[in-house]
Amino acid sequence: MSVDSFKLVIVVILVSILTVPLFAQKQFAQASEVRAEIVGLSSPVKVYRGSVIRVTASIKNTGTETRTFYAGASIIGEGETTWKNFGDATTPSIGPGSTGSVTFPDYTIPSDAYIGYHGIYVKVWTDSTKSTVVTDRWFEKVIIVGSISAEIVDLTITVIKP
Repeated sequence: MSVDSFKLVIVVILVSILTVPLFAQKQFAQASEVRAEIVGLSSPVKVYRGSVIRVTASIKNTGTETRTFYAGASIIGEGETTWKNFGDATTPSIGPGSTGSVTFPDYTIPSDAYIGYHGIYVKVWTDSTKSTVVTDRWFEKVIIVGSISAEIVDLTITVIKP
C-alpha cells in the first residue's frame, strides 16, 4: 500500500468516526425537542352546583418544531379525594415560541360537589396515546363552588286589568 493510499484510508476512517456520532446526536436532539409550557388557564371563577363550565388552557410550544399537543384537565375540591376529569382535547398546530389554546369538553359541576375552592390540574402529552408527558401544571383555588338555597314560602300573584 502506498503512502497516499494509506492517507486516504485514514481520512475515510476519521470521517466515518466523526460523522456517525454527529448524525446520531442530531437525531437524538431532534427527538428530545418536544417541549411545552402551560402558561395560563381560563375558567369561570364563581359557579354553582349544576353549572356547566368551559375551561381553556394556554399552551406555549417551547420546542423547535411546529406541532399539536394532546391535553387533559381534571378538577378537585379542597375537601374531596376524587378527581373529576373534564376530558381531553388537542391543540391546534403551534409553532416554536408561539402559544395556542385548547378548550376542554364542557363539564357540569355535580349536584353533590364540595362547596368551596376547587383546583384544576392540566397535563400535556405528545399525542393521544398519553405515553409521553410533556408538562403538567396545578392551578390552585381557581374556582369557587357555591350553593343556591332558596325556598318559596308564599307566592301571591295579582293580575290587574287596565
